[in-house]
Amino acid sequence: MFLGASLLATACVSDDNLDPDKPDQSDVKGGPDGKSEAWGSSDSPSLFNSSLEYVASALPTTGEARNIPWAGNYWPVYEDSINKKWGSGDPASTKYGKAFGVTGVENGVSQYHGIDSQSSRTSCTTTSQCNATLGESCAIRTGATSGRCIPAWFGICHAWAPAAIMLPEPKNAVTYNGVEFKVQDIKALLTLVHDRTETKFVSLRCDGLDSANEITFDKYGRPNGASAACKDTNPGTFHVLITNYLGKQGESFVYDRTWDSEVWNQPLRGYRITASNEVTPLEANKLVGVVSEGGTTTERTGTTAASAWTQVGTFPVTAGSALTVAMTGTGDPDLYVQFGAQPTASAYACRPYET
Repeated sequence: MFLGASLLATACVSDDNLDPDKPDQSDVKGGPDGKSEAWGSSDSPSLFNSSLEYVASALPTTGEARNIPWAGNYWPVYEDSINKKWGSGDPASTKYGKAFGVTGVENGVSQYHGIDSQSSRTSCTTTSQCNATLGESCAIRTGATSGRCIPAWFGICHAWAPAAIMLPEPKNAVTYNGVEFKVQDIKALLTLVHDRTETKFVSLRCDGLDSANEITFDKYGRPNGASAACKDTNPGTFHVLITNYLGKQGESFVYDRTWDSEVWNQPLRGYRITASNEVTPLEANKLVGVVSEGGTTTERTGTTAASAWTQVGTFPVTAGSALTVAMTGTGDPDLYVQFGAQPTASAYACRPYET
């Protein structure tokens, strides 16, 4: 099955910071020729829900969340999270402290979500002292003379995404105890309180391209070996989830739009499938650029009535080489193979379920 799809998603990034719930080893299964893959125990749609529809023809070709996720900031760590002064007034953290009579809010935000949370990273006074390859900037707290080298993508988008899905979008400013909270302030506070939202996770955590971790690839361009976790989500898994959740249920969920060490969490708004064409295994290989390695590839089609025989043909096989057969279609036909003669029910070299 060849599927073309487009997704609609609001934009933002966040730091996942080595989520301990994410498996660190791949269990993606390879086919006999190393080219076909199926989802494994860490990449199965059932990790989200055990009651999903898997029949392609029963799944909608379009879908959208009933409650559209709202746009927001990912409050980057290098800008000290919601301590960032985004407008002409105080930042959201300072406003919260004033309105509710709480002291030390800014320091707490920085310690757990902002610049001070990265105290183990390289000390700096200018960005030139940081690692440009990792996208680091020298982040210095207001009033300080030195700071830390922090990748610009670190943030709390993993908190914004669920907040944008589960809560209605703030529309108006609110005043409490004489302190005005503008829409952006309210979104900042709502985002922060969702930092530890409980999640269900599908797929693996890729640490490639992070510091000294380099990704290795097999001859088909897929991450392998120690980098196998970087293969990303199985396309079939993603198709099943978006069509069930957005298509059948009208519910959004969070996805990571990048495959490497950076994590850009975003809530999905909707999808539409632009093409759905059933193709043969040979055609599928051509579509993704897989070519035969030695020997020949032959394709045959046909139908067989119940309890009847259909001779598929003869195929030359070089001594010492393998004959690989891929069967698709409906029903439950059995393939009999014989060397040098047409196989029968009693004369064959091999058949299904027998060695």
